[in-house]
Amino acid sequence: MLKRAFDLAAAVLGMVVLGPVLALIALLVRLDSPGPALFRQVRVGRGGVDFILFKFRTMTVREGSERGRFDAGDTSRVTRIGRFLREKQEYDRDVSRDQNSYQFFMTSLPL
Repeated sequence: MLKRAFDLAAAVLGMVVLGPVLALIALLVRLDSPGPALFRQVRVGRGGVDFILFKFRTMTVREGSERGRFDAGDTSRVTRIGRFLREKQEYDRDVSRDQNSYQFFMTSLPL
């Protein structure tokens, strides 16, 4: 019961702190280009179970015949706020990669 209370208090505190930041990002995405603020995608999770992933939209919405076409090198559709969000994502990815390399190095040392 104590763990449940702690979990709820942490979740409420997290939403109070992060809620305004997330709302501001959603507003900026909406003001930057027409379309929804969130991008929804179905992914396959653990055990092959599908789940829905929500992310802030960083590219303009494709219309009609352009839908379903994918080009990994096409950055012409990235919005201004999307460019900023993607830069932050790359930084997070680099930090995570550095931590994983450090952990691998430390566990591979013969002691």
